[in-house]
Amino acid sequence: MTQVKKGWWHNASLLFVAVVLIAAAGNADAQAPGGRSPRIDMDKIFPNTGPGRNLVINNCASCHTITPIVLIQMTRPARERWARDHRDRVIALNDQDFKLILEYLVRHFSPGQPIPQLPQELLDTWTNY
Repeated sequence: MTQVKKGWWHNASLLFVAVVLIAAAGNADAQAPGGRSPRIDMDKIFPNTGPGRNLVINNCASCHTITPIVLIQMTRPARERWARDHRDRVIALNDQDFKLILEYLVRHFSPGQPIPQLPQELLDTWTNY
């Protein structure tokens, strides 16, 4: 039997599921190590301005955590390169939705924009992108 080698994406996918469950639970009693209840306020991390927000949360985080989306501040030309590189990876989205994601990321996660604070639990899981 051939064993499949699991890469960084496997861990990222597992973390994404955990983040979604914690976010959906809101103030539920989900416990993090040390007995603390992790709280992820998606409204503080992702400004609710325009349709791109939900597209980012529901699509980008299916392959990796929200951490690089938030921490890596890119100029418009860098985001456009990123979009070209990612376009074939997200075939379920149409071109208009992909453009909405691009515009949302440029507007909220470009150099000079304040970087939202992330819970330490998310920061601890991400080393590079």
